[in-house]
Amino acid sequence: MKKAILVVSFGTSYPEVIERCIAPVERAVAVAHPEYEARRAFTSGMIIRKLKSVYGIEIDDIKTALARLSDEGFDEVVCVPTHIIGGFEYDKVYNTVSEYADKMKIKITKPLLHSSDAFAEVIDALNIKNDGVLHILVGHGTEHEGNLIYSAFENKIKSLGYSNVLVGTVECHPDLDKTLENAEKTVYKNVILSPLMLVAGEHAKNDISVEWKNAFEKKGFSVKCDLRGLGEYEAIQKIYSNF
Repeated sequence: MKKAILVVSFGTSYPEVIERCIAPVERAVAVAHPEYEARRAFTSGMIIRKLKSVYGIEIDDIKTALARLSDEGFDEVVCVPTHIIGGFEYDKVYNTVSEYADKMKIKITKPLLHSSDAFAEVIDALNIKNDGVLHILVGHGTEHEGNLIYSAFENKIKSLGYSNVLVGTVECHPDLDKTLENAEKTVYKNVILSPLMLVAGEHAKNDISVEWKNAFEKKGFSVKCDLRGLGEYEAIQKIYSNF
C-alpha cells in the first residue's frame, strides 16, 4: 500500500521564509511518520504563481497535488493543513479533500486551534511566562465565523492563570484599536508583540513590527517584537506531527 502525507499551507512568496517557517513543519511531520511519503501543497494561487515567475519554484496547489497522488497510485493520504483556525482557507482544503474520498483512503487533520485542549497545548508550546510583560499574540483574522476562535483562545489562556496575554488580529476582531484598548486596562507597561501565524511574512514585517508597534509606543508602552512564525517553534512542529 502506498501512503502519503500532504502538508498544506497557505504559503508565502519569500523562499527564505518557506525554509524558516514551513519546511520545518513538513520535516517534523515526515520524521514522525516515516511510513508515509511527504509532499507539499499551497492554497494561495497568487503565491504559487509568484514563486514560479520570480524564483522558478514550482509548488502544487492542493487539487493538483491530490490528483498527482491519485495518478501515482497512492492508496492512503493524510492531509495536514498548517492553518491556525478553521476559516475560509481551511474550508477550501476540506472541500477539496472531500472530492477525493472515492478515489483513495483520505483524511484531513484539524487546524492548530481546534479545541480547548489544543489551546492549552499551543500556549504551552509558546513557552509564555507570567513574567511582568504583556504578551500580545497577533493572528490574521477573518470574516469567517471561525474568527471566534481567537477570543476563545484568549479566554482559555486566562483560565490557565495567564493575566498577561492578549490575542488580537490584523484583519478582524479584536483589531488593533480594540487590542490597544484592552492593553490599557492592564497594569503592564512592557509589551512583546508576536505573530499568531505559521509564517512571519508581510503581516509580521509591516503590520506587527510597524503599525502595531508604533501604535502601542504612542500610548506609552515599551514595545519589543518577537517575529518568529509559529512554524519555527519545535513544540508547534510536534503538535502538527501528532495525528
